[in-house]
Amino acid sequence: MIQNQKMTGIPDHTATVKAIANCIGKTVSGIARVQFYYDNREDTDGMGDLEFTFDDNSYLTLSGLGDAESIKASNKNADIPDSLPITGQNSYWKKIDMKDDIDWEKIMGQTLQSAEIEWDIFHGQKGNPLSCVLHFNTDFVTFNLTSADANEFFVNKAFSVANGETRIEKIKIA
Repeated sequence: MIQNQKMTGIPDHTATVKAIANCIGKTVSGIARVQFYYDNREDTDGMGDLEFTFDDNSYLTLSGLGDAESIKASNKNADIPDSLPITGQNSYWKKIDMKDDIDWEKIMGQTLQSAEIEWDIFHGQKGNPLSCVLHFNTDFVTFNLTSADANEFFVNKAFSVANGETRIEKIKIA
């Protein structure tokens, strides 16, 4: 267990901040999302993880932590989860290339300039990352986890600020 979590009960999300910071200044060469399919139809309850590939073949994957509020980031490519067998149904996860999607194609070739992470405040201290905004040359991407434990992400659409006390942390090139 991480020392900060032992002392405060708050998980240490340093890896999420570092993963995003590692990608500042890099140019997007690919975008994909992981989506669940049930009975060969796309599940419409939410979106899966969001994966950016950069021109140096590095990754930034944004995903939910599974607690219905917190997000995380990593510098690994998105995992495609194993599907649990459902009797009489065909269910599976699939990675979908988004570079030709009308909203997402404009992000291709842009450089990640900065990011903002929205944190909840727990007993006066930074708690969990709730959402993030990735700022590119001319467009931005928002990512959060809904209370239904489903990821949401959009191009050039701002989220409303979460209820309760929050703080925004800006991440830029040093």
